[in-house]
Amino acid sequence: MEKLTENIIKRIALSYLKVYYKHRPRIGETIGQLDLQTQSGIVSDGQLSFVTEEGKNFIAAFEATAYDTRNEVYFQKQNRLLAWDAAAFAAICSMVIIGLFHRYNFLTISQIGVFLTCFSLLLSLFLFALLYRFLFGRLGRYRYIYAVEQFKKFHADEQWIVVESSVFSGPADPNFLELRKQCILNGFGLLEILSDQQPRLLITPSREVVFEKKRRIAQFFQTNKLRKRVAETSVSKNLQKAAEKIKPETGGGKNIRRYQKSLWHQLTIISFAFVFIGFIFYRQMLDRPVVVLNENENRERFQNLDNQRRETDTFEIDLKNKVPKSKKPQPYLKIDETKAMEPPAPSASKSKINVADKQGGIDYDCSRFYNLVGVNYILADSEYADFEKAAARLAILRKAKLEANCLWLGCFDAGDDVFVVYLDLIFEDKNAALKMGDEYDKVLKKNKLWSNPISVIPIKSPK
Repeated sequence: MEKLTENIIKRIALSYLKVYYKHRPRIGETIGQLDLQTQSGIVSDGQLSFVTEEGKNFIAAFEATAYDTRNEVYFQKQNRLLAWDAAAFAAICSMVIIGLFHRYNFLTISQIGVFLTCFSLLLSLFLFALLYRFLFGRLGRYRYIYAVEQFKKFHADEQWIVVESSVFSGPADPNFLELRKQCILNGFGLLEILSDQQPRLLITPSREVVFEKKRRIAQFFQTNKLRKRVAETSVSKNLQKAAEKIKPETGGGKNIRRYQKSLWHQLTIISFAFVFIGFIFYRQMLDRPVVVLNENENRERFQNLDNQRRETDTFEIDLKNKVPKSKKPQPYLKIDETKAMEPPAPSASKSKINVADKQGGIDYDCSRFYNLVGVNYILADSEYADFEKAAARLAILRKAKLEANCLWLGCFDAGDDVFVVYLDLIFEDKNAALKMGDEYDKVLKKNKLWSNPISVIPIKSPK
C-alpha cells in the first residue's frame, strides 16, 4: 500500500483538530493554517487558532511526520552533551575531593609530589566521567527528538505530534516508546494517521501549562508569504538565513540537529572547578615540604654544614657535669610565649653541652646557641629533673627509630633546672612546629609511646 505524504497528513491533522476543538467556547471563527515559519527559522506544520470567551487567543500547533521524514520523531543520542555533562560532573567531584584532602592535609603536593598529584587529578576526572556515563547515560535528557525540541522553542496553548502509522514498526518500537514518554512529560498530544487516512488519538495534550513562562510567543508567517517578504524588502542577514532554512536539505529532510542544547552551563562549571583546584594547588606549592631524615643522615648533614658555622639541632647533656637538681620542676604549657627566656647569669658548671657525632660526642658550652636568630621552637616530649631519667626516655624513643634529643633548659634560663627530651629539629616557624607536633602525637600513639601531648616550647639565643 502506498504511504501517505506529509502534505496529506497535514490536511488530515488540521481537519481532525477542527473537530476536536469544535465544542470549545469561542468568539468569531476558527482559523486554520499550514506550513508556518518564523523569521528565526522555527517551523510549524500547521496551527488552529480562535479567540476564547475571555478574549484570549487560543493556538493549537502540530508537527506532521510521514515515513519519508520519520527522523523528525526518532530519538538520537546526544553524545556531545553527555560528554560535557560527564566532564562537568567529574570536575565538581574532583574539586570536592581535592578540597577535602587539602583541608585534612592528606595526599598534598608536598607529600606525593607534583607528578603524582597531576596524575591523580587526571585519573579522578576520567573515573568520575565514566561513572556519570554509566549511571546517567540512558536518561531522556540525552535522547534528542527534533519535533519535541522544536515545540519547546515557541509558545502554543496545546501542541500535537502527528505521525503516519508506518513511521514506527509497532507499539514496542524503542523510538515510539521514547516519543510517547517525552510527549507525556512535556504535555504534548500524539495523533496517529492510519493507512486508510483515519486519525487515531493516542495521547491528549495537557490542559495545564507545563512550561509556564519559559517559552516565548513567536510570530509565524506562511512559508510562501515569508519568502515574498524577504524578496520585497531590504532585510538583515539573519532574516535571509531564516528564509534559506525553508528549503529542505538534500534528501528532503530538515536540519534536525539544530535545536541541541548549548554547553555554556557545563563550561562555566568546569571553569569554576579548575580555578578552585588551581588555587588549592598554588597554596600547597607555597607550603614548605617536611623532610624526615634518619639519625645517620641527620648527623652527616650537620657535619657537612659545620664549616659554614650552621647550628646543629641535636644535643645531649655531658654526664660529667654536675647539674643541680630541682625537687619540683615546673611543667611547660602547650604554647606560652609570655614566659620570655632571657639570657641567664653565666655559670661555668652548668654551661657545657654535648653534641652527638659518630665518635660519641663533642663538648660545647651554651655559646653554641648564640647564633640562634629570634624565637625558635622545640617539640617537647617530656621533662625530667635529672639526666638519667631523660636518657632512659631517649633510649626508648631512639629504639623506635624516632629523632629524639635531650636539652638542658638552664642553658637559656637559669631558673629552668630541668632536662627536656624533644623530637625532630629546632623549628624557626611556630605553625610548622605545631603541625609537626600533631604528626608526632599520632606516631607516638601508634607506637604506644604516648603519655602526654607534644608541647611546643619557645627558645631564643642566651647571648
